[in-house]
Amino acid sequence: MQRNCYVLMPFAPEFDAVYEVILGAARDSDFDCARADKKKDLGLITQGIMMDILLADITIVVADISGFNPNVLYELGIAHTLGKPTLLISQELSSGGRLPFDITHMATIPYTRPVTVGDAHARELNISIQRYFSESRIHHNPVSITFAAERLSLANHFGFGFLWGFARTLEESRRAHDAWVVSTKLYWERLNAQFYRSILEERILLGKRKELVLLPDTEENRYRKNTVMERYETVNPKVEEFLKILLISDSRAFAFLPTEISIYDAGTHDVRAIILEPMAVEGMDHENDTRIAAALNSNNTRDLRLHNLRESTFDLALPKFVAEQMCVAFKRVWNEECIT
Repeated sequence: MQRNCYVLMPFAPEFDAVYEVILGAARDSDFDCARADKKKDLGLITQGIMMDILLADITIVVADISGFNPNVLYELGIAHTLGKPTLLISQELSSGGRLPFDITHMATIPYTRPVTVGDAHARELNISIQRYFSESRIHHNPVSITFAAERLSLANHFGFGFLWGFARTLEESRRAHDAWVVSTKLYWERLNAQFYRSILEERILLGKRKELVLLPDTEENRYRKNTVMERYETVNPKVEEFLKILLISDSRAFAFLPTEISIYDAGTHDVRAIILEPMAVEGMDHENDTRIAAALNSNNTRDLRLHNLRESTFDLALPKFVAEQMCVAFKRVWNEECIT
């Protein structure tokens, strides 16, 4: 899929060096880069800018808001409305100035205008932009962030309770007496260690909860399993009675697995099953999920509300009859592996 970087900035000669720096950073990050005034056929410039932003498959909009040029701010608003991720760069911030109130919370790189593409200021700006491009999930658009939260709220209001935010998933995990997990990797230990450590210490290590984890037999998973079990055996030598991690070589168990499936309280009338963020680019919203877990663990309602607003993909709760069927399938695979 083509990745594009569209640059919004004043059409003035003193910004040409800045554009060349952005162009270099974009190309080094495998993005095509464009600026409206660099095109041969300008036509109606405003209309062309809108179409360029709209039609790109994946567009990151880099907006140079130095001097608060009204055209750039107008075009930035168009990018937000079209749901495009944005990055702001500003000379004002590097000289102690302030941004307009409505965009003060947005990701902004302060910079000093380079004289040439090769000077120290140019290199510093290039590194900062490349670091942004390398992020696996780029959210910085207040319009799409807000609408994502509203979609979840409206969906639940109209009875589509199968959409769960990550905080709901963690709460369900916390209250579960038993958990059966099918995953490709040991995500929870790596991403939400603080939250899950509280579950392990409060429930599993005290023998009040059982957790069964089914993983592919890979070198990485073998290493993680050994690391986890060795760590918790020092706290409770009998931890393996309550936390069991089974590695299997039969890939059929994971053939259609998008990220992770969790089954809570299997075999009870309250059985529940969820698929974790099947529409996420890399399986999970790593950064935001970790923040939600930390806010929930510390009972920080303000931060939890803030990070909930930043969710753009959600967990899917499965119907009860599907959860029951998954319990049967999980038990069959588990027992077959244990017998052999």
